[in-house]
Amino acid sequence: MQKLLLLAKEHALPHAIIIECKNSTFIKNYLKEILQNAMCTAKEEKPCKKCRDCVKIEAGFHPDVKFIEPEKDSKSIKIESIRYIREDAYIISNEGGYKFYIITNGELLTTQAQNAFIKILEEPPKNVIFIICTEFLSALISTIRSRCQIFKCLEDEDINSSAEKLGKDFASAVLNGDKIKTLSISGKIPNDRIFFKQFINVVIGAIIKNCGKFFFKKDLVGKIDVLKSVLEMSEKNVNFNLLVCTLCAKI
Repeated sequence: MQKLLLLAKEHALPHAIIIECKNSTFIKNYLKEILQNAMCTAKEEKPCKKCRDCVKIEAGFHPDVKFIEPEKDSKSIKIESIRYIREDAYIISNEGGYKFYIITNGELLTTQAQNAFIKILEEPPKNVIFIICTEFLSALISTIRSRCQIFKCLEDEDINSSAEKLGKDFASAVLNGDKIKTLSISGKIPNDRIFFKQFINVVIGAIIKNCGKFFFKKDLVGKIDVLKSVLEMSEKNVNFNLLVCTLCAKI
């Protein structure tokens, strides 16, 4: 999944993407990262989180990002929604860049809707990106799958358990003042900002939960402040290696 962020940053996203993921919260945050990387107008480090496009994406109302979901009181995404995409996709983007159409529950597309989608996937307008998110790849017909690049993110339990285990081990090392172990564990943190945020939150929670056993350590409040500071840095798109180095140096 890190590959998608890199492709977005380099403006090299494929025009049609399927993301298979069972964690709706994770995919929501991940889509935001993809969109900001692709549409950020900063000249240097992206996403800047400050430019017009980044701010609009963060707030959830960018005019060139359309989310396609089941209509109210409906349990499926019908052909009318795809007809809307086919008409709207040829209209020039409001901000002069990419246009994104994101189907958040691809498994809810009716067969009729999927068949109607094939044509525009075969001949997509310039600078238009289609993203289909689904819990079940098998719910999409083969002709849809063959026209998209498919990315699978880790299962919900894999993401959470990995971040939780690493975070608890790191918290234990911090509570015990084991600098060598904290350095060793920090080297295992994957270069993935969403994972990193989960990891830091686990560390903070574990320290707060167990700090009573280490009440004599007066610097624990300071360490929690460091963790919160690093978490804020990650939201500002600070270089990942600098995040980890800051964490290790100050914790």
